[in-house]
Amino acid sequence: MGACLAGSPVVRAHASVSTDVFLKSGTSRTGDELIFGVPRSASPPGPDRLKAVRAFYVALANHAREHNRGYVRAWPVEIALDWDRGLVLRADVAFVASGRLPPRRGVIVLGPDLLIETLPPCTRDRPMRQRLEWFARYGVRECWLVHLSPRPVEIVDVGRSIAPRREVDVLSFTDGKISSRRRFDELTPIQSTALPSFQRSLQSVLDGRLPRG
Repeated sequence: MGACLAGSPVVRAHASVSTDVFLKSGTSRTGDELIFGVPRSASPPGPDRLKAVRAFYVALANHAREHNRGYVRAWPVEIALDWDRGLVLRADVAFVASGRLPPRRGVIVLGPDLLIETLPPCTRDRPMRQRLEWFARYGVRECWLVHLSPRPVEIVDVGRSIAPRREVDVLSFTDGKISSRRRFDELTPIQSTALPSFQRSLQSVLDGRLPRG
């Protein structure tokens, strides 16, 4: 697992930068994001997260292709949530349904139907809350927060051993707000409104196993 960075993400002192200038300058290729005209460094996924990103990309891309559902992009995909105001974020995995705008110069220029964020164990709450607010405000339909490190599990029965499990939180957005939040352990098929026919568990995705039936 990649090490977590202390403090907040680095925001560089710049005059306001437009989305066009940001994308053309090559700054974005270094992994930066643009936060309302200000470039900010975005931490790339560490080895374990990158492996998970690739696994989700393969699973979703195969599913989308098989069912003709749309297109999938993976890190370091750029998503211009607000082109005019200069808000360009990175995501681990993004899915856009068929019939919507195609990428513009390789950049997704709308709120995707689904974003997937893989989380290290020490993810800071404030930056993630801010990202989720932006997702909701700019038309993202659904976000999966993938917790790769097992969380502690309270043991109620003395002598009973319960193994902690990895989890996925599925957040849906409506009218600019989080409208629902559901949690799935690693063995339970993920239920998604953005991809209702996906029906894969976290474990099956990470292990590369196809569902039965």
